[in-house]
Amino acid sequence: MAVCKHNIFNWKGERRTLVLLLFLYSGVFLSELLFYYFSNEPLVFAESLHVLSDSLIYIFALWSSYKSLSKQIYYSKIVGFLQITMGLWVIYNSLQHYIFNLPSKPHFVIWVGLLSLIANTISLFLVSEYREKTLYFKVSWIFLRNDFFIKFLILCSGIAMEYGMSNKISLFSSIVIAIILIISGKSILNQAKLSQISLSKKIKQKN
Repeated sequence: MAVCKHNIFNWKGERRTLVLLLFLYSGVFLSELLFYYFSNEPLVFAESLHVLSDSLIYIFALWSSYKSLSKQIYYSKIVGFLQITMGLWVIYNSLQHYIFNLPSKPHFVIWVGLLSLIANTISLFLVSEYREKTLYFKVSWIFLRNDFFIKFLILCSGIAMEYGMSNKISLFSSIVIAIILIISGKSILNQAKLSQISLSKKIKQKN
């Protein structure tokens, strides 16, 4: 997620939308965590961490909108490292499940896929009003559109798992989500680095 140079949430509507998104994704995350508790399914675990990463981005955006650019850069680095860590955690969990040939529960994956698709559709509706107004919402719109295909992949994976090779399908889909988390984390860190360089240049020019 791009690090913004200015306080971009000066309008009540945008702040309200951000808070709604945060509550929505927090609720979805807790629900998916409950699904994982009962299923021990790595694909459900991967999706729950993916939703958590989205929630962290919304928390970061809301919190940093009140902070200076240097603080925004600092918080964005934390989010970036957390996303990479979550991606690696998903890979470890998925490989462990596959190597030990633990049983899969496709019906939990299907329910999680449906839940996440509904949440993603609501999010797209909420963000659509502001997608051309600020940098943050432009980027959010792109992220949410890409997320739609991830949620669809999870739903299709759950259906396919009902017909066999469930562990292989679960491993493949989980690894895909893990890679997306790692790439997203690296993207945030790169953006933070660029913003840090830009900020340092401005400070030098003032001095």
